[in-house]
Amino acid sequence: MKYVDFEVMDNRNYLNEKQIVIYGGGHFGKKALLQLRDLGIDEIQVVDSSQEKWGSQMTEGYTIISPKYLLDKRDLLIIIATENKQYIKEIEDVLTILEEVRREKLEFSEEMQVLSIFCVTRIWKYTRLGTGNGISAYIQYVGDWCGVYTRHMNRIQKACDPNIQVLVYQRGKVGSSSIFIGLRNAGVRCAHIHAFLLPMEVENSETAMAILKPTIDYKEEYINYIRETLKHKKIITLVRDPIAADFARVFENMDKNTETQDRFFAKKFQEGFSFSEACIARMEDYKNGLFEWFNRELREVFGIDIYEHPFDREKGYTIIKENDMEVLCLKLEKVSELLDVIRRFVGSETFQIVSENVGADKIYGHLYKAAKEKIVLPRDYIDFYYNGNKRVDHFYTEEEKTEFRNKWIKFGKQDEEI
Repeated sequence: MKYVDFEVMDNRNYLNEKQIVIYGGGHFGKKALLQLRDLGIDEIQVVDSSQEKWGSQMTEGYTIISPKYLLDKRDLLIIIATENKQYIKEIEDVLTILEEVRREKLEFSEEMQVLSIFCVTRIWKYTRLGTGNGISAYIQYVGDWCGVYTRHMNRIQKACDPNIQVLVYQRGKVGSSSIFIGLRNAGVRCAHIHAFLLPMEVENSETAMAILKPTIDYKEEYINYIRETLKHKKIITLVRDPIAADFARVFENMDKNTETQDRFFAKKFQEGFSFSEACIARMEDYKNGLFEWFNRELREVFGIDIYEHPFDREKGYTIIKENDMEVLCLKLEKVSELLDVIRRFVGSETFQIVSENVGADKIYGHLYKAAKEKIVLPRDYIDFYYNGNKRVDHFYTEEEKTEFRNKWIKFGKQDEEI
């Protein structure tokens, strides 16, 4: 059994070259069926492990049948139509047994090819999104930004709770969830936020800025409020290998269904980009954002310029005391070695790192892992970070940069243009 999420995302015609089988006759199965039919794919079979569903109609013209249907069929693409990890494992176990029977009794050598419901939905969305015009598109656009702003302000409200002791505050995809959950489990009163100021996507949108102008006009008063509210609190912030952060951010935003990300991929697909090419283009958009966050947020909001303070690149951390704040900045790659540093900083001997928000463990995990192996990043993008980038040099040693570079260069392909 082999997941082909990356192959299908990178070549959407893949869906038309296989016999499509939806495994799961519930809500997600029906959702997959409707999306595939909307893409013009009608020759679809539906199977389910529950014998009670066999013979019933999922929708008109589509009868749910036994998974035994899969035994003697070739060129199959099986869509696992659930997001429940337990159900996914159960279906994978059934497919493994069926594959063994096919190999031993029917002498089929080909692996069963499997696709996640995550990829089906993304292909459908990116194919269909962005085709509307006129007032309906404008209404959706305004609604998108209002949703972004509402979520943003809810996070700020939690961060400004006067009872918190520690604020985990950094750009996304640097391992902050593991720190936050660990603190919470240790009984430390804490909050977690990525930004106090408006997300950059909002500030780059004239329409959104017009909608949010009243709050922007009071930016100075707003920053003063944040500083006074969080005075004498402790902040933990992190950095990591910047390409790993950019890469993870692409997939995290894909999973969150952020409208900016969805519109970006839809536009690239309409322009004929492959999935690999679209991912690289999105990573280019994120370039250096990890390090500019410290100027945009920490310096702007709290008046702390992290680049004016020395960082111990060998030990992997620094502690800054300035403007009635205390900031612990860590390298994600060194976190497991810095448990005692974190415990002393937060005043908790029971703090432990908790593995959380790991891309490979998420619903898009198969796509994420395959993309890391197969996407070939342009040499100039890699060089941007690891060849004379003063922000990267502030945190990382030459040895670490060499290790990062070697991880991302696909030998034999590093000079290809993408």
